[in-house]
Amino acid sequence: MILSSMEFIVWHYLTGWKWYWKRFWFNLRRLEHYFSFGILIKTLLAPWKRMRVVDDEVGFDIGKFFENLSFDLISIMIGAIVRLGLIIFFVILVVVYSIWSVVWFLIWWAIPIFGWDYYKLDKENLGGVLQAIENNIKNNPQIAAQIIFESGPGKFVLGRFEKDASEIVKKIQIGQSDLTDFDCSSMEKLVKWFLGKDVNVETELQKIETNVEELVLAAKWWDRRQFFSEKKEMDKWQLGRPGIGWGLLFGYTPNLDKYSEDLSIKQIFSSHLIGREKI
Repeated sequence: MILSSMEFIVWHYLTGWKWYWKRFWFNLRRLEHYFSFGILIKTLLAPWKRMRVVDDEVGFDIGKFFENLSFDLISIMIGAIVRLGLIIFFVILVVVYSIWSVVWFLIWWAIPIFGWDYYKLDKENLGGVLQAIENNIKNNPQIAAQIIFESGPGKFVLGRFEKDASEIVKKIQIGQSDLTDFDCSSMEKLVKWFLGKDVNVETELQKIETNVEELVLAAKWWDRRQFFSEKKEMDKWQLGRPGIGWGLLFGYTPNLDKYSEDLSIKQIFSSHLIGREKI
């Protein structure tokens, strides 16, 4: 019990703060996404909900021209005022949230128990497995390939490919001197470090129609699966539907929403899309 408590304290002060600020940065992104800050800036002078006059009459009527022009200018002014107000409100929220986060971090830092949930998530889903791999490699670097790719994460990485790459990766030799830049904080970094120790591995992998990048992406897939092993946790890290700025630009389309699907929202199959995170 005492050993476990000490391990948690060490994790809290050496690793836990990374989780805190990762969450802080994500919440800023979610705020930006909700307000559609980028869209608000780009469309600052766009007409209010695209309301503008399109004159398709033949001929030129100066009275009609100024009537349409005045309507368009009013529409632009209304849109600019509303968007500018939202931009100011967004900036205020970001400043307030940032100040609050710094203050709360000091409390969080001083009282480790607030980091317990993320400690369990880190150790049970990702950190515990990688810690065991790290210790084994440091004690037996000469069999690093066997340690990595006969473990659960290693089998997952190799299992993502149609052709067997195990014989290729197991030929890579690791010595004690190679541990100087050893990084096992994630499966992605571990695989990238390991494959980088053999200059010929890319050529060998190409013979079975794959490459180093695909192995690294498969490792990244494993990392994400561990982090989001629970749907409840995955929901905490989703941006949701585009926000206010999007609605102001295109207007509200309830009927269209009934018969269409917003592909900007994380889909149920998205955990299988590797290398397509921006889609």
